[in-house]
Amino acid sequence: MDFEISIPVYCHDLINPPSQDRNCDIRLDVTNGTLIQFVREGPTHAGTRYLLKIPHAKSTGFTSYEQHIFNYEIINLILAFNLSLERVCMTSRSSEFSQHSVTPEKTLPSSNVTRTNNIVFVGIIEESVTIREDVHVTVTHSAKVEEGAILKAFRNLQTFKMSQIKSNSSLRENNLRKSLQNYSNAMEEESMVIKFRDLFTALEVCANIDGIERKGVDFDNEVSNLSGTNANIVNRWRHFYNRIKHADKHQNDIDIMYNSQGDLPKQLMTLRNVARRILLTKLK
Repeated sequence: MDFEISIPVYCHDLINPPSQDRNCDIRLDVTNGTLIQFVREGPTHAGTRYLLKIPHAKSTGFTSYEQHIFNYEIINLILAFNLSLERVCMTSRSSEFSQHSVTPEKTLPSSNVTRTNNIVFVGIIEESVTIREDVHVTVTHSAKVEEGAILKAFRNLQTFKMSQIKSNSSLRENNLRKSLQNYSNAMEEESMVIKFRDLFTALEVCANIDGIERKGVDFDNEVSNLSGTNANIVNRWRHFYNRIKHADKHQNDIDIMYNSQGDLPKQLMTLRNVARRILLTKLK
């Protein structure tokens, strides 16, 4: 028996995630299909809220409406979106940031009065109050994604059955599961540095999916062979990742961290797209 699904999801910008002083207005359009429907409910402090509707769940690839199975399959659908999108991140988690305001206490001026002979002198002492003014911005981004790409990724995830992978499953299955989980974690994060860390971990595990632990230049070349990305770019990602993991010890380490953060948004975009393309290939 077929059934209908309707769940709230949140979308934000990969390089401008929601924060205390920023929210995201994401205009996402699913094209070339009718199985997935999106109803935009507007930007919030956790991203743009959408109502994701699947009128015919069985036809889409869902297998059951039993709660424990259904929950895993929703995770697969959201991950399928994130494997199909280049910049937008989707999550089921609402992480609203508390809003606050400060009203300074009104301070009355003080004075002192002195009298010399028949002349009265009055001195007024003004006290200054410093008020901090916060600015809140909205980041707007529009994106389109083909329904066919989402459904293909979703059905491959359904076939893989990530939730059923155990410690005694094959090394390849465990590595692919770990890589997918790190990629998914990156979509949830609000810090660009942590997003980078999780995406690079996903890439690292996926590149070594066969159990061969490639390091240094060997790793750079393997990622380059799998994705067509210049090995020098992978080398730069690897050094920045090492600086995230380990404390800075030398001036060169500090220079790497400083220079890499300068163009982190651009590197994050490229890293995500390399990681997702390799993951999609491994899922086939």
